[in-house]
Amino acid sequence: MRRTPALVLLAVLALLAQACGGGGNDRSFTIGFKRLALDLSYKDEKLPAPTRTDILTPQPVPSFAAFLNQVRVPPQLHSVPSLFGQCATAPADAHPEHPATVFVTEPPAVGTYTTHNKGTITIAGALQVKLGFPPRGLLMIQKITHSDTNDPVNGPTKVFTYDVYVPGLDGGGTTTTYRVTYSPATLTGTAGQQAGGSHAPQGELDLVRLQLKSSVGNIDFNPDPPITIMSFKNGQGTSWQSAGIDRTDGTSMVVEGSVARRTNVDLCGNLYDTYEVTSNEHIVNLRTGLRSDTSATDPNIYRVATNYGGLFIQQHIDTTTSFPGESGAPTVVTTQYDQTFDRIRPLESFG
Repeated sequence: MRRTPALVLLAVLALLAQACGGGGNDRSFTIGFKRLALDLSYKDEKLPAPTRTDILTPQPVPSFAAFLNQVRVPPQLHSVPSLFGQCATAPADAHPEHPATVFVTEPPAVGTYTTHNKGTITIAGALQVKLGFPPRGLLMIQKITHSDTNDPVNGPTKVFTYDVYVPGLDGGGTTTTYRVTYSPATLTGTAGQQAGGSHAPQGELDLVRLQLKSSVGNIDFNPDPPITIMSFKNGQGTSWQSAGIDRTDGTSMVVEGSVARRTNVDLCGNLYDTYEVTSNEHIVNLRTGLRSDTSATDPNIYRVATNYGGLFIQQHIDTTTSFPGESGAPTVVTTQYDQTFDRIRPLESFG
């Protein structure tokens, strides 16, 4: 199926790290840029203020840098202090209530989460734009599933999946599906182990699918095999390499990551113990010419609350994405930002 240039641009600017998808009549990159300029015009102080209440949300999806969608803020969120007011700081003598766990054994709580962010988005090419990164964001965790399997290597394994959804202004949105596995590696059912011995526990968090739906078109990225975003094995010092390809579109992704240390994260006055992941990520589509890379000198950093379902409650992203423009010269989008959750629990937990 033929992919339109406008959809390629939408993918890069809405996802900043994904090859094009969808179809339909040909459109130019210029149309895509005009759409972006219209949607983001309120970021320019010289232009009229917006009449709607929108925020541009960075979805905390490791290995794909920032997935950006404009979302309309639900009316019930207007009164949330940490969303539209000051964020408190934890006292100097504060300590996390619970230590981080090496393994993620339960999914995150379903509901709506808000974030505060700081950074920049730079576009270089036919259009030269530099924007301040949107200061507020929101995402929704939904559709938890549970299952059990008898893995031929690791033995009895618990599996759960969940979606991270960011709604779009035009009725669409971005949905990222994750899968988490946990293998206690008991003696029973573990293939290949020595008599009387047992394997160490194993687990990982994988990116299974990413879907973008919008009025311009749809993207559906299904890497095979799923891409490991974080491996759970020994805590600090654990490292991994993972690669997957969507053969339908020819998009491939490679991730190289490691758990660097344990560190506390301040969520608006409350400290949480996390494992800090350092991640280098590369995405390429040779057919379309799209390429996305983590900075060689500034890797992506994810701070993962493993005892709260593996939430990436804080992240630092520095990613550059390039693709051919109409004239053949590349368009380059650089995203540099820091994102932190406001709370460890969804808004629904606070009534």
